[in-house]
Amino acid sequence: TDLKTDEQKLTGEDGSPNESEINIVLDEDKSKGWFSRLTAGAGTQDRYSTSGILNYFKDDLRVSVLASSNNINSPGFSFDEVYDAMGNSAYSISRSSDGSFGINGINFGRGNNGITSSRSTGLNMADDWGEKLGFSGSYFFAQNDTETATDSRSITFLPNQTQFITQGSNRGNNAGISHRVDLDFEIKPDTLTTIGIKPSINFNRLENRSASSSQSLDEVGNLINDVDINNNSSTDQSEGGLNMYLYKRFKKKGNYLSINVDLDQTRSNNESS
Repeated sequence: TDLKTDEQKLTGEDGSPNESEINIVLDEDKSKGWFSRLTAGAGTQDRYSTSGILNYFKDDLRVSVLASSNNINSPGFSFDEVYDAMGNSAYSISRSSDGSFGINGINFGRGNNGITSSRSTGLNMADDWGEKLGFSGSYFFAQNDTETATDSRSITFLPNQTQFITQGSNRGNNAGISHRVDLDFEIKPDTLTTIGIKPSINFNRLENRSASSSQSLDEVGNLINDVDINNNSSTDQSEGGLNMYLYKRFKKKGNYLSINVDLDQTRSNNESS
């Protein structure tokens, strides 16, 4: 059939003629089971990586659980694995060439600069409670901690045949933690009416610390200058949202009522020194 959005399906509007979809229905005795994946690895310099996914389904009940921990600059899961686990709640997406990505404000992986330790956990559940009430919900947690270190030493030769040495050191730590909860309730009081309630909560905390030092010495080792710089910053951000909608079809084809309400609130606090 032509691909339709959720609203088009509920109101009876026509879908996109350029895209199609297939509705696959499992036999009742086949609509149950589970599958999982577990990986673990260890290497030199205390490097490790573990991740696991568990999926269970029975009739209208679907449950997905995933968890990972590593210190090898890895998101822990592929983009598709996290996207599928989030189900219908996945909407805000970003992807980077270094393999990191973000979904719904949760970041997985932190790039290739420095050494990144990351941990993530997710739970997604969907079920129909009778013919009039459907529910889906997800909780995701992600934590990243990146350590960077750079040392340098250079010699500058001047025209008067003198020289001076500059040596520097930079140390940095970037840490982030995220929590997100998405819920979706769909109520069908009759065959022509659908009511949806979708609350969501998101919390993020980012901390950045850096320390750099630089010294310049003349050719006999006397100190010319000495510079030390320390920077610290933190950001706390919380977001809350509530989407409510009402779709009602009338018996006459093409007639329907659609009402949407969106409420959003964002708070942010930044500190630096």
